[in-house]
This record gives sequence, C-alpha cells and structure tokens, in this order.
Amino acid sequence: MRTTVSRLIQSQSLLSRLSSNGLLRNRRLLSTDSNKIEEPFKVEEAETIKPELPGPEKVLVLGGNGYVGSHVCKEAVHQGFSVSSFSRSGRSSIQECWADNVVWNQGSLLVPDSLKDSMNDVSAVISCVGGFGSNSQMYKINGTANVNAIRAAAEQGVKRFVYISAADFGFVNYLLQGYYDGKRAAEAELLSNFPYGGESSSFDDESTRKARKVADHYSARSNQTLEEREASPIIHLKKLNNWIKSVLIQRYAHKGDAVLDLACGKGGDLIKWDKAQIGYYVGVDIAEGSIRDCRTRYNGDADQQQRRKKFSFPARLICADCYG
Repeated sequence: MRTTVSRLIQSQSLLSRLSSNGLLRNRRLLSTDSNKIEEPFKVEEAETIKPELPGPEKVLVLGGNGYVGSHVCKEAVHQGFSVSSFSRSGRSSIQECWADNVVWNQGSLLVPDSLKDSMNDVSAVISCVGGFGSNSQMYKINGTANVNAIRAAAEQGVKRFVYISAADFGFVNYLLQGYYDGKRAAEAELLSNFPYGGESSSFDDESTRKARKVADHYSARSNQTLEEREASPIIHLKKLNNWIKSVLIQRYAHKGDAVLDLACGKGGDLIKWDKAQIGYYVGVDIAEGSIRDCRTRYNGDADQQQRRKKFSFPARLICADCYG
C-alpha cells in the first residue's frame, strides 16, 4: 500500500499489458499523429518529480464499503495509515475490528461538493468505484463519478490518486460499452490531472539520481551528421551493433506484430521495423530529448524541412524509466 500507483490502462491490449506490469509509471505519452504532443502531455512543460519520503499518512478510499474497497481499507489500516472511506451508504456493515479504525463518510460522487470536506489533509485517494446497469448508468458510475473525484482531488492538492480500472476484453467491451467508455473517460482525466500521481514512495534516492543523470546525458546529445558519425572512434562497433539488430528484427519480427521497444533512443530502428512490416509500435525511453527526436523522425519536422518517411505502422512514444 505504501507504493501507490495510478494506472492508465489503454484500450490497446499491448498498452494494457504495459500498465499491468508497471511500465508506465511516471509516464509521459506522446502521439505520433502530429508534430505536437497530445494535450496535456507537453514534454516542454513536463519535469521529473522527485519521489517524496515518507509515503502518504492519510488515505481516502472511494467506495470503501464495497468488496474491493473494503479489502483496500483493511490493508491500509493494517499498514498503519489513517484511513477514511467515502460512499453512498456510509458506514460499512462489516463487523471486524479494523472497521472501527476507519472514518466512514457518506455522500455521492455525482455531487462533487459533498466530497471536498472528506479530502481535507488527504495525501492519497484510492478509487474503487464502479458498477453495472444500463449503458448510461454504467457511464455515470464508472466515468462521471470518478472524473468528479479526480478533479476534486486535484483542486484540493491531493498528491496521489490511484484508480482501480479494468482491462479491455474485446467482445465484453461491446456488451458493456457504457462500463468501458466510463472507465476510459476516468483514465484520461486521471492522466491529465495526475501525470506523476503513481510514483513509488520506495524509490531509492541514489538510483533516482543516477537514472536522471543518464536521461539528461542522452537528452543533451544532438543528432550527428553522416560525416560526424563516420568520424566516431567506435564507428565499427556501432555498425556491428546495427547489423546485429537488423538480423534479429528480420528473423524474429513477423508481419502484423505489436512491438514494445525498450530504450528506443532516437528511433534509429524505425526503418528496420518498417521493413519487417510490423502492425504496431510502442517506443519507450527515459530521455525526453531522445523521444522528441524519435517523434520527429517518425513524423518529419516541417520547421527543418525534413522529408517524412511514410511508415506503414502506427506508433506510440512514451517517456518513462522502464526499470523505475
């Protein structure tokens, strides 16, 4: 519980697996659909937030008397947090000793003003709110209610927001359209208001500094001309590395594959993946400068009159520490 992670589970199945494995922690998502970063993920305005120690002291659980929410409350109490719950029915009917250590608040997330008092001095919010019904009802419960909570938490200055969501399972998504549409609306609102809300409070300070140093080093590196690359003292090693990657991609990548490229750098392998006729590409790198260059390589940059390579696959570029 002390490691709180806000998760964005994309409708793309590959991105769903990324989220469930924690790879999108401290994420910044860039779209290759245009030369601009999708709002509100402006890399120019982003910064790396240093994790704060110690972890949150007071936790508010939304839907705390439900099946999932009650287990979250119980664990939070056992972990030593000051726990409060907010739900339509108020106090839970559970007759266990831990329930006496939870402050039970009653109200509706569809009335945002009723929530604000419950968020006073709260360090983290965990939303377990969800439900079924008609499509409109499911959207209201899973979408509107959670969007209201996320906005209220942001206005109150809450540092972390954890949202319990659900993966997209194709046909089930069709049957429960309102449910999943609501979930996706809440996920988008969460990433907009809490882009760093899922950082771990257990990060090692020294490791964080080293990771930042690596990211700054690669972000500061400018693109080299062909002549500058050829003059490199390790040019033969680079060519060998490039040849090995080409062989591996051609041998193991298949037509239509979805590819996760960790430490994608400036996108030097995009043409290799294009030749392999992959179907979808996700590039992840810790350096913001490298991600910008990769985006430019994919889209082309009109300001530099750079001709765009027409890649055959859609792509997503993510600035994140894959191991953090």
